[in-house]
Amino acid sequence: MRLSPQLRGLLLGLLIGFVLGHFITAAVPPPPGGGDAETEHLRHQLEALRRERDGLEQNLEEFRKVAEKMTAAFADLEKRFQALETRLSAAGAAAPGNASSTPGQP
Repeated sequence: MRLSPQLRGLLLGLLIGFVLGHFITAAVPPPPGGGDAETEHLRHQLEALRRERDGLEQNLEEFRKVAEKMTAAFADLEKRFQALETRLSAAGAAAPGNASSTPGQP
């Protein structure tokens, strides 16, 4: 299989361009203030944000536990008040007969 001269020239140009591009990009120094210091700074920020997220998740979990305890306590109080109200209703139903016989009561 024989390649045409234009196709061989194109392939040779692409090969030379690739090799020269590789050497040029390897020879250019990184931008000043860019490289490792900025990467380290971003890593520290990321780590700080992860610690903050973990702390907030822990606070949220503690808040959920407290909210569950408060819900249980309010449910218990509601039951106690209903029981007290039932006892007062029962005592009030028995008391009207006694209240009419007591002097000084209308």
